Amino acid sequence: MQRKGFLSWALLGSNQWPLPCRGGSGVCPDLRFRRKPLCSNTFTTQRFSLFCTISHCLVEFLWGFVGFAQRRAPASVTSTTDPTHAYAVLRFVDHLVYSTPDLDEGIHLVEQLFGTDVTPGGRHENWGTRNALVSLGEASYLEIIGPDPQRSIRQTPRLFNIDRVDRPRLVTWAANGSNLTDIVASARSAGIDLGDVSHENRLLPDGTMLEWQLTDPYADRMGGLIPFFIDWGDTAHPAAALPAHCELIAVNLEHPHAQEAELAMKSVGITTQVASTDTAGIRASIRTPNGIVNLT
Repeated sequence: MQRKGFLSWALLGSNQWPLPCRGGSGVCPDLRFRRKPLCSNTFTTQRFSLFCTISHCLVEFLWGFVGFAQRRAPASVTSTTDPTHAYAVLRFVDHLVYSTPDLDEGIHLVEQLFGTDVTPGGRHENWGTRNALVSLGEASYLEIIGPDPQRSIRQTPRLFNIDRVDRPRLVTWAANGSNLTDIVASARSAGIDLGDVSHENRLLPDGTMLEWQLTDPYADRMGGLIPFFIDWGDTAHPAAALPAHCELIAVNLEHPHAQEAELAMKSVGITTQVASTDTAGIRASIRTPNGIVNLT
C-alpha cells in the first residue's frame, strides 16, 4: 500500500481495512474489506475523526516540508574531508593556479564553465609565461597560466609544469603572507623546503609593472599541495581590479600521504585536513553565474 494511501487510511480513522487471504499474500478478491465501527457513540466518533483529520494534515505538512527543504538545499561539495576544513583553508588563499598548455584554450574553458568573462593578466618576463585572472573574492583570484609564445625559456621543468600538463588543471595555490623569510625558516626547521624568497614582476596590458615578493614557485612542496607564499607589499591586490562575479566557497586538499601532508601544512601555519587519495590534488568549489563549479 502506498505511503499516502496508508496514512489516509490509518489516520482518518476509516472503518475499513484490508483482510489478507489465507492462500497467499494480498487481499482476498471476494472479501475485500471487513467493516467494523470504531465506536458506537456518535459524538465520540466525530471527535475522534476530527482529531485524526488534524493529525493527518500535520503529518502531510511535515512530509511536504521535508521534501521542500531537500529541493531547496544547495548543491553539495563532494569531499572525503570534514567540510569545516574545506572552509578553513579559504582565509589563507591568495590565488589558485590553473595551469594550461595553451592559455587561450584555458581561458575559453573557464569562460564556458563559469559563464563569465576572463580578464587578461600580463606576461612574466622571467618565467616565459602569461596569464589571465578571475576574481574569487575581495582578496583572492583564479590565475589561468600558460606558456608565452613570444618568450622562449629553456629551463625545464617549466613553471607550474606547463610543459607537462596535457589539459588545464589546478596544480598548486598561493597563500597570502608577510615576513616571508620567517615563514621559509620555520618550514625548513620542519623539513619543508619552500625555496628562497625572490622579487618578481608582471607587465600589465596598460604598460604598468606589478611587483611582489614570493617564495620559490618551482619548489616541489609535496606535489604543489603545500602553497607557495606571496606578499604584495604596498601594491594593490590584483583581485581588487577584477569584476566580482565569482566566489571561492571551499578548497579540498588530497595526497597519498595525508597525515604527513597535514603535518607539513601545520609547519607553515595552516591547520587543515588532507584527504587520502592516490595522487596529490586540489579541488576548489566556486560559486559562479553558472552555479557551483567544482574545479580540479
